[in-house]
Amino acid sequence: MVMGVPTQLSKLIYKYKLEDKLCIPCCQRTDEYKIILSVGELNQNKNHASAIRALAQMRDKKWRYYICGKGKLYQSLQNLIQNLNLSNRVYLLGYQTNVADLYRCADLFLFPSFREGLSVSLMEAIAARVPVACSQIRGNVDLVEDGLFDPHSIKDIQSIVEKMLYCYSKEKIATIVERNSKNIEKFSIRTVEKKAYQIYKIFLDNSEIPVI
Repeated sequence: MVMGVPTQLSKLIYKYKLEDKLCIPCCQRTDEYKIILSVGELNQNKNHASAIRALAQMRDKKWRYYICGKGKLYQSLQNLIQNLNLSNRVYLLGYQTNVADLYRCADLFLFPSFREGLSVSLMEAIAARVPVACSQIRGNVDLVEDGLFDPHSIKDIQSIVEKMLYCYSKEKIATIVERNSKNIEKFSIRTVEKKAYQIYKIFLDNSEIPVI
């Protein structure tokens, strides 16, 4: 099977009505607050706790943070959210088979993992043309050039998120989004299939195939 990622959002995820699935305030674009989204299992590697702590320190409090995923750290993260008095701003949504509406309404995709390969959720966010703030690690740096932070530094996460949400101009954000979109084209199904074909052709052209 040839691996690759569709770069059209409609081929990645299907639309559904968020308010029909979740007992939380309906996620819609609004001028009242910024919407931040993360998608990933609730484990140590995904580093959601650092993201929550970083957001808690932001000067501007007009934001909402939605985390899609399940895992063994669910209760630990819920306790952290309550201890930081963020119950009205941070929501653990559990496992979602479809996050199309969330991608569509997100102002920022936050991806604070300590380690990754080539993340599908990150590429989905980029394909949805969502601005991205992510950890400066292998895999991520192949897709994203701006909005990178040290995942071990809460202060660095806070700084990058604030820049992406409140400091950069719309023109700069649009340039970043366009650059990220071009980067994932290298990993599209069409590109991967073409490279695979070239590899197989070289192999077959230089191999003696026995006649049966």
